[in-house]
Parts: sequence; structure tokens; C-alpha cells
Amino acid sequence: MVGGDFRVYVFEGGLEPIYLRRVKRVFGLFKKNESDGDSKQDKPQEEMSEEERAEFERKQELAKQREIKKAKRFFEFGEDVAAKSNYDYSIECYINGLRLDPENMKQHEALRAVALKRKQKGGKGRPPKAPTKTPVERAMKAELLWSYDPENASLAMAMMDEAVKAELGELAYWVGDFVIDANRKSKSPNKHIYLRLTDLFSAVGAWDKAVESCRLALSLDPMNMPLQKKLKDCQAELAVHQGRFESEGGFRESIRDSSAQRAMEQETQVARTEAAQNEMIKRVKSEFEADRENVDVLQKYVRLLLQKDSEDGEDEAMGLLNEAFIKQKQYRLKMQIGDIKIKQYTRRGRVLRAKRAKAEGEEREVINTELQQLKKEQLEFELVEYAERVKNYPTDMSLKFKLGVRQLEAGNADQAISLFQEAQSDPKHRAQALRFLGEAFAQKKWLDEAVDTFHRAIEVHPFNDDALAMELRYSLMKVLETKAREGVDIDAAQEATRLASQIAQADINYKDIRECVNRLRGLVDEMKKGASGV
Repeated sequence: MVGGDFRVYVFEGGLEPIYLRRVKRVFGLFKKNESDGDSKQDKPQEEMSEEERAEFERKQELAKQREIKKAKRFFEFGEDVAAKSNYDYSIECYINGLRLDPENMKQHEALRAVALKRKQKGGKGRPPKAPTKTPVERAMKAELLWSYDPENASLAMAMMDEAVKAELGELAYWVGDFVIDANRKSKSPNKHIYLRLTDLFSAVGAWDKAVESCRLALSLDPMNMPLQKKLKDCQAELAVHQGRFESEGGFRESIRDSSAQRAMEQETQVARTEAAQNEMIKRVKSEFEADRENVDVLQKYVRLLLQKDSEDGEDEAMGLLNEAFIKQKQYRLKMQIGDIKIKQYTRRGRVLRAKRAKAEGEEREVINTELQQLKKEQLEFELVEYAERVKNYPTDMSLKFKLGVRQLEAGNADQAISLFQEAQSDPKHRAQALRFLGEAFAQKKWLDEAVDTFHRAIEVHPFNDDALAMELRYSLMKVLETKAREGVDIDAAQEATRLASQIAQADINYKDIRECVNRLRGLVDEMKKGASGV
């Protein structure tokens, strides 16, 4: 093995000789020309025949699979040496792996955990040299620098900037979340950091975070007219895209999907017509039949089956995933089966609601009954599914949040409270977790706890004109009204009236807010008369 070839995968001068020997034993000889030959393209794809394009794509896919396998071995080695408290070397291994598999968010998070442990143990010293020829290499160098000083928001911002340039949207979103939180908690929040975050989030289509960043910037300079216009522009983009994403997944999920879509770009281009799609399914199926143990080929085949958007294709995909799960015990395969089943439940509900919209009389009642039964079945399935996911990934707060939502819907307030109390530790879900936690307390009739929790949620989400802000204030208003009536508490009634007035001033058509304003003002008047003895 020559030095130049090895430095394609390991930082120059970055490893001590003893570790060089260990890496050679673990990873074997990396032959640079092995992947170069596969990725070589003699002429543009548009000039290729169907057979040439298919062969080119096959070689590209094989080269990608080899890189992912090499990356996996780096990650395993990084985890192993981290367990022995060799954090510097662990960081290098993770960075080397991420250069080959930069969209692997699980490993970015694992690297972050190692970096924080290193800091806790008083880790010092400068990071090793790193290559910077490609956008991905520059992004990974930025992550290396941040890992050596993991609380440094400036280094995180630099990493986010490089991630955007490398078209690593989900990575940019993840790092940007940290920068927002760090700047917000700073003694002197910097408006220019929020403005830069707005631009970077906009660049990757994360309009929810672009709006949040721009609002925070405007809170520091409320009379800035250009900034007010910028916020309106971001809000307009958010409104356009909002309906495309589920509230639980949000824009980070959409970015993740777009990253996966780029990886499948060649397949999508070829499979534009039904005939071409069927031909590609046939070809990939042959690859899979030739090597049924290859999970990467299985995933490729499953993606194509799911593109058909039919229950037959989905059922076949679930059968193959279940077969692979039984053999390989990779839980992510079982999670995919669950996702497909949830998709099928959702589709059936959508079809029934469309039928109900056209139905009348007895037929409408029959469809309503079917919808209620379907909703019950889906909820029962999702309760079991997400409980199992939480058991397998106990540190994933997003899963606990999702399970909590289902537990609350099922009326299991105690279980929901426990889950939301844990989920609020994740900045991404904090405001929503507090919102549902307040609703869970209200469901138990713990009104004081519900009021306190909704107040905390409003502090975490200090805006007053988006959907979540309106929902938080409305929910707090309802709990205060109940508290006022049950405890004859005029202070609660007056606070509820103020909240109702604020909501009405922002949107007079919001839910039943007009009736709420009149009802609450009447309640306050009654209490005042009762207190005065009139």
C-alpha cells in the first residue's frame, strides 16, 4: 500500500504509527483504482444507450456500496476506541467514515457524543490535518474542528456553512439547531448570527427554521423594515411548503427525503414511464435474487416497489423486509415494515373520507363507522409499533414524543406525561412536547400543572402569530376558563379573557374565539358582581 492511496481514506499525519498498523490490519488494503475504474464515464449520460446507462448506474451503485462498507468499518473502530477512552483517535475514525458516508446522521450524532465526552474529560490539543479538496471534505474538516471544541457556536456555524455548500441538507439542519439554541442562550444574542442562519436554512429549504431564525433576528431589531419583509418572504415560503409535511416529521424529514432522492437520481430519471419503471424493477429484482443477503440491493428493490404506490407492491416489499429481518435481526428493517403499514392505514382513511364527502344519509353513517373502526385499529397498531421502537432506541427523544402523542390520543395520560417529560429535553420537540404535556395534565384534571406547563411552552416558543403559538394560547385559555369556573378564580378568568382578546386581535376567525371572548367577559362580570355582593 502506498502512502498516497492510504491518505484518500485516512488524514495525512493524523494517526500515530501504532494505530496505522492497527488500521491496516482492520481495513486491509484500499485500492484507489478499484472504485475509479467503476466510476469512470467516457461520455455524457444523455448520449448513452439504455444498456450503457444501466451498466453505468450498476457500477456507480457498486462503488457506493463499497464506500459505505468501508465507512461502516471506520465507525465500528471509532466506537471501539471510544469505549477505551481514546477520544482523539475515535473522532478521527468517525470523520474518516463520514467522508465516505456523509449523510449518515446516526454517526454524526455518535461523533458528537464522543466529542462531548472528550471535553468532559478535559481533552486538549489541536486536531490533525484534514483534506479539503472537495465540498464534502471541507464539511468534514469543519466538523473535525467543531468536535475538538464542541460548545463553540462559531465553529458550528462554519460547519453548517460548509454542509450547505456540500448539499448535506439534513446535516446543516441538525447543526443549525445547535447554533440557534446557543445564540438564544447567549448573554448577548447576535442578530447577524440569526440572519446568517436564516439564509442557510433557506438554502436547504428548511423554511420552518428560516422563519424561526428571522423572527429571533427581528426580536433584536423590531423596527428593521427590510428584516420585516424578509420574515414575510420566509413565512410565504413556509406556507407554500407546510402542507407537504406532517407536523411530527417536519422539514428535517423532508430534507432527509430529498437527500435520499438525490442518491436515487439515476433510478428516477430512467423510471419516468410505467414501462421503464417495470423494466428497472425487473433488473433490480434479478440483482436481488442473485444476492438475497445484500441489504443494500434489497433496499433498492424495496424503494422501487414502493414507488408503485400500490398495496400489492407494498405487501411484496413488507414480505421481503420481514424475510431479511428474520435472518439478519436488523431492527431498522422491521421499522420499515411498520412505516409501510402506517402508510396503508393512512391511505385507507383518505379513501374513506373522500367517499364520505360524496355520501348522504345511511351510507354516510356506514362510512363514519368504518372510519372510526379504522382509526381505532391504526391507533392500536401505532401504540405497539412505537413502544417497540422506543424499547430498541431508548435515547431517541423523537420516538418518545411520537409514542406520547399516541398514548394521549388513546387516553393514557399517565404514560403520555412520562414520555413528554423526557421528550422535552430535545430542542426540536421541546415546545410541542410541552404543549402535549399540558394537554395530558388537563386530561387528568390537574389544572395547576397544566397552566404552569402551557406557560413554560409559551416561554420556549415566544412568538405570537404562528400556528403553534395560537394553539398554545388557546389551550391555556381553555384550561384557565375551567380553573376559573371550578375554583371561582377571578384571576384565572381575567387571564383567560386577556388571552382570548390577544387571539381575536391576531385572527378573529380562529376556531370559536369570538364566542370565547364574549363568554369569558361575561364570566368576569359575573364574578365581579358576586364579589361585590350585587
